[in-house]
Amino acid sequence: MNPPAPGGGRPLQSAGFRRRPGPAPDHGAAGRVPAVRRRPLTEQEPGGHGGRRTATLVVAGASLPSQVTALRQRFAHLPIRWLGAISSADLPALYAAATAFVFPSLQEGFGLPVLEAMSCGPPVACSNTSSLPEVAG
Repeated sequence: MNPPAPGGGRPLQSAGFRRRPGPAPDHGAAGRVPAVRRRPLTEQEPGGHGGRRTATLVVAGASLPSQVTALRQRFAHLPIRWLGAISSADLPALYAAATAFVFPSLQEGFGLPVLEAMSCGPPVACSNTSSLPEVAG
């Protein structure tokens, strides 16, 4: 999805992601999960909500088996939906379907996923390191 366009994710598109099998997208995270982007999600845990409901953690992008295992162990109390690779055409709908987009990266060249998510509407939470403070404002 280059470049991001304001309003790139339209509600009609995002409805398709909510109808797919498995839990509906709730808290989204797009991109690979390499070591540099693995700032512990434990610091930004998308659960709790005062006991009212439990969020679904949605992970898009390629992940190593060890990373999948680590996330499943850490978030055993949450439903996790693994989407794998997502086409550029589907990214706006995925971002728009998320209740929130979390991007806990430790090192970014620019932070395009943050900008893309912001253009599609969900609240965005990201690290305050590298280029992300300038991108996210």
